Amino acid sequence: MLSIANRRLPWWIRKISAFTVILSIHLRIREWIYLSRLEANEPDADYPWWTDDRGWRLSRFPSVEQRVKHYMSNWYAPPCDSTTGVRVSKWSRDGTWVAKPTWYELGTSSIAASSAVETDTVFYAAAKPIINCTYSPTNNLRFYCRDARDTLLNATVELDIPILMQFGDLDYSLKQDKVDIPVLKKYRNAMSLQELYALTSQKCYRGRPRVAPSFLDRRLQPIIWNLNSQRHYARLAAVSKFDIPWENKTDMAVFYGNLNDHDANQGSLQMNQFSLDVDKCLELPRCRLVLMHNSSELVDAKLTKTFGRVPDVVAGVRVVGDRRKMDDLLQYKALIMLEGNDVSSGLKWGLLSNSVVMMPRPKFSSWAMEDFLVPWVHYVPLEESLNDVERKMEWILDHPKEAQEIARRGTLWMNDLLYDPISDTENKWINQEILWRYKAHFRISSIDS
Repeated sequence: MLSIANRRLPWWIRKISAFTVILSIHLRIREWIYLSRLEANEPDADYPWWTDDRGWRLSRFPSVEQRVKHYMSNWYAPPCDSTTGVRVSKWSRDGTWVAKPTWYELGTSSIAASSAVETDTVFYAAAKPIINCTYSPTNNLRFYCRDARDTLLNATVELDIPILMQFGDLDYSLKQDKVDIPVLKKYRNAMSLQELYALTSQKCYRGRPRVAPSFLDRRLQPIIWNLNSQRHYARLAAVSKFDIPWENKTDMAVFYGNLNDHDANQGSLQMNQFSLDVDKCLELPRCRLVLMHNSSELVDAKLTKTFGRVPDVVAGVRVVGDRRKMDDLLQYKALIMLEGNDVSSGLKWGLLSNSVVMMPRPKFSSWAMEDFLVPWVHYVPLEESLNDVERKMEWILDHPKEAQEIARRGTLWMNDLLYDPISDTENKWINQEILWRYKAHFRISSIDS
């Protein structure tokens, strides 16, 4: 059999290969120019090189390298030498791993992590607990465990270090409190491109820069891993089944969702005063959206559950409605997506659809790279106050061509992430690169007895 090296490739393959090389060089130059502007803090550098759509995935979607930087943020650059990093040792009596940052991280303390899979607690990935969790029909973490089983268990043996993880929605650990060591998690706080560049522009570190993203959080951010994909991605397959053309959709924006915002997770509210009910509802973005647009002809919004945090009727307005299925929501031209305890779980199928997504700038980011989405390119931005929803909906109706283009770019984002022919291979490369860089942060100490 002749090897490919002994045969002359067809002209069209040579032409495609040459074009790919030229395109890659062109995009590298664009990226270099953009990063130079980022470093110089130029005001228009908030718009990345993937804002333009030239018909090629490479020109409209982040590269593998850029995605790895996004997912790892604080932990992208490895230590420069063996004196820095995270020291880990294993207690032989109960199998607990102890991790302690080295001197460069002043103010941090060591943590102990067992293999027990618990909600909102740092643990290390071990085969038996994760497999047991995966096949337990009553375990609320079983979908997290399934993703960990499919993507990590083989790597755990190869790495010979603890893969520290945290399942759930809390931004801290119930047992270890604030964690400043590398931990794999579903999401992290969103950050600007300038902040991300500052964290990932060095080849290695001898003192770790900190970042202050959303909520003025000074902690080092966790490493993003694709977890709980059942909740966030399982419904994507149904979009093509239920979606309808833009021109057949209702001229309104829609929101139906639970009251589970961060602000609402502070116990039951007192509901014995009319004014208190209104004030509390207005403090919560989802409740505020419903209350402000009760009689709107452009916005259809209701809460599906309040969990007792506000009454079903506020100031004479019934804020609670029946749950709406995806096929009902896809009848509307605009989908309002609001973050809850972390990233919006419905955002992914919303972007994939023919409807246009409306949302405030994301405060959290996950595998879908929410903080890489560009306003007016992938979604219609809303103010944090949500006072502009009707005005933005009027713009959508007055500019159908532009609105459909935004919806199309949102669809392309999800297609490029998951459904492009190279997506699966690319995501595997990214996982491998993350784990390789993760390993570089750890230093095995002597085993404690």
